[in-house]
Amino acid sequence: MNDEYQRLPLQNSPWPTVVYLEQSLPEFRGNPLIEALPPILSAMEAYERLCLTPIYNDEERKLSPELRYTALFRLQQFFQPVMQHLELERKFSSLIRSGSLSRNPLDPAFVQQVTGNVVPGVRSSASSLTFMGFSGIGKTTAIERVLSLYPQSILHTHPVNLFQIVWLKLNCPHESVRWSILWDALQGDIASER
Repeated sequence: MNDEYQRLPLQNSPWPTVVYLEQSLPEFRGNPLIEALPPILSAMEAYERLCLTPIYNDEERKLSPELRYTALFRLQQFFQPVMQHLELERKFSSLIRSGSLSRNPLDPAFVQQVTGNVVPGVRSSASSLTFMGFSGIGKTTAIERVLSLYPQSILHTHPVNLFQIVWLKLNCPHESVRWSILWDALQGDIASER
């Protein structure tokens, strides 16, 4: 970990203390937006972190049928990742990190761009991911499980004062038109995701 990013925790802050992790890849080093993210997971680590197993006690077999029936609803909490989920996690991890490459707040070229100056030779690192499928096959569940591995936002206070939105999830409305997505976002759907 880079010592220059050490800081004292904020008093009475709703934000967790940021932990900046040393990066193995040179292009990620020195970028607090990337260093504040959770570590890149191996396939096994991702599998273990994505799994959700409801509580189970063998003694519950002796309970009344009504209680056992009620306990069945625990299965709604069950999630066992398959290869597609692990691939989604890997793509999201790469997407979020590569998207922060050209947004390093410690890079003078980025600061010039933010202030409206054109900086020759600086290319955007923005990218996107499309996730499509039939209704009811688990797209939302998969996305939400992967997003749960990352904080939605991070408050940096050192070396820069910066509020980082790590991810933003907008549900596509039934009308599936652009103005409808914007309208839903402005109505507070974004805030309710937090």
